[in-house]
Amino acid sequence: MQRALAVIDAVEALGLEPEDVSPDYWRHAHNRLTANLEPSAYTPERHAAWIGRRRIDP
Repeated sequence: MQRALAVIDAVEALGLEPEDVSPDYWRHAHNRLTANLEPSAYTPERHAAWIGRRRIDP
């Protein structure tokens, strides 16, 4: 549970609301945490790609 909250805190530290983050990232984070691995960081570049994808395919 603590590790999941740390992932959410890291997203919020970027100035993003968790609900605005790519669903693909949350699936990735869930799968990695379930396997007892660290998820990749959610980056501003990754977020920009997600926003771009949403514009193309709403």
